Amino acid sequence: MKKTDATPAKRKGPSALKLDQLDLQLVDALQHDARLSIRELGRRLGVSAPTVSDRLSRLEAAGVIRSYGAVVSLGALGYGVVAFVGVFDTGEKFGALDKWAQEHPNVLECHHLTGRFAALLKVAVTDITALNDLVMELVDLGVQCDTSIVLKSPVPDKLVTVQTQAE
Repeated sequence: MKKTDATPAKRKGPSALKLDQLDLQLVDALQHDARLSIRELGRRLGVSAPTVSDRLSRLEAAGVIRSYGAVVSLGALGYGVVAFVGVFDTGEKFGALDKWAQEHPNVLECHHLTGRFAALLKVAVTDITALNDLVMELVDLGVQCDTSIVLKSPVPDKLVTVQTQAE
């Protein structure tokens, strides 16, 4: 995914930005098709291309729009196993876990949680042996894991519902 130039340190935060109807319509349109040109977005929303460009820059800088990219098939790329790895920890290892997760090419997501697990990782690997190797790396970090392999994903890549006045 192409990341925007806005860094977290420079952002005010998505919640700090007051979104109007045009902002919401832009976000909704891009969620459905991030390949739309600025000119086409303007045509669809009834505003000029410079207005769209300015709004997009503001939404990117505030972190509302975090990236643009394609949703790819993991299986087609050779990742035959997707799994969720629940991490049991008191929080002492979060720094090491976060660093490891950011650097590991097979970690798709890492979340700190309340509840049963302290953290939850979504990983994609080529096979069960690779999954075992990944889990053993976590054990070497000093955490306990509970791994669940995805059998089916009936709701993959669902878009966020953007509430606009028309709805």
